Amino acid sequence: MSAIRTELTRRRWLWLSAFAYPGKLLGSWSANRGVATSSMNIDIYTHFFPPAYAREISRTATRSHPDVPNIKMLMRLFPNLSEFDARLTHMDRYQTSIQVLTPLPIPAELFVSDSRTAAALTRAANDSMAEAIARRHDRFVGVALLCFQDMDEATVELERSVKELGFKGAMIFTNISGRPLDIPELSKVYEKAQSLDVPLWIHPISWNYYDWVRDYLIWQIFGWPIDTTLAMARIVYGGVLEKFPKLKFIAHHAGGTTPYLIGRVIDTYDQNEELMRLSGDPKKPSPPATKAPIDSYRMFYGDTALSGIPSAMQCAYEMFTSQRLAFGSDYPFGPDSGQRFIRSNLAAIDSLKLGRRDQNKVLMDNARVLLRMPA
Repeated sequence: MSAIRTELTRRRWLWLSAFAYPGKLLGSWSANRGVATSSMNIDIYTHFFPPAYAREISRTATRSHPDVPNIKMLMRLFPNLSEFDARLTHMDRYQTSIQVLTPLPIPAELFVSDSRTAAALTRAANDSMAEAIARRHDRFVGVALLCFQDMDEATVELERSVKELGFKGAMIFTNISGRPLDIPELSKVYEKAQSLDVPLWIHPISWNYYDWVRDYLIWQIFGWPIDTTLAMARIVYGGVLEKFPKLKFIAHHAGGTTPYLIGRVIDTYDQNEELMRLSGDPKKPSPPATKAPIDSYRMFYGDTALSGIPSAMQCAYEMFTSQRLAFGSDYPFGPDSGQRFIRSNLAAIDSLKLGRRDQNKVLMDNARVLLRMPA
């Protein structure tokens, strides 16, 4: 029993450490990155953890799970995760007019064992987020947490969050307890999001591929972007964007490894019949998608949370273009209370050498469209 507790404690420490920049573990070969020129921006992907929700978790939590950190320790390590004073100072420093606050990326069902309590905890998360935003609604907008154990409940909560709480959309994880994002049950949520004209913010979540990815933060450094890549692939090849052509997804970390590997999507499709014959079972059904996958990939939006690496930003820009790339920093995680992620990603956008019109799209205008805000 003590060995199990030791392993859970180790994993919680790894979870907390995962939000620090991996360069601290791998060597700070590029810790001092470029500084961006001053430009007004909207940050479309930050995180917020309301203290009222933290208290509700402490009151109702019944489960211990390796992907659930020590909540009190999390708030001590990242104080600006749960309060606005430092956020507002940093926003003013980097000319961020609005931050989009997404929830802490932990499904409520990891805290409790039954779907009804998980749904209630999800509602508490959204209510506490709305209450916090109400104090500074001129600077912050919210994204809902949903409980995907009950798709009917998730659909109802999405509508309530948008219509009653004023949220701009909802977070969806890269897998639903290990199941892909093209499962039929999710159609209710997708249909509701499309009818409300709100985006879904894709966030990676750990899954148990191999036990050894828990070591050295491999699950976070590489596992999360890979899970985002897999999630996008299931959305594309599963025909989700053909069934819901007006549905909008915002992929975190610029779509994981997708921009770097997008050529494989094109090449594989061009020789699809030969490869399908090589793959084995001829009775296996073809993918539900009917059009070229690259056309569906072009329908995603991507943020710029790329640790400020110019070559990575160039790769993301070539896939998403100025039409669908939107500044997002992953604040407040990362070194220097999250400021390095802001600085370095803005500098990497500067390195693209875009014209003013395209740069404004990436920094603000695409976010305004997604958030349905006036220009």
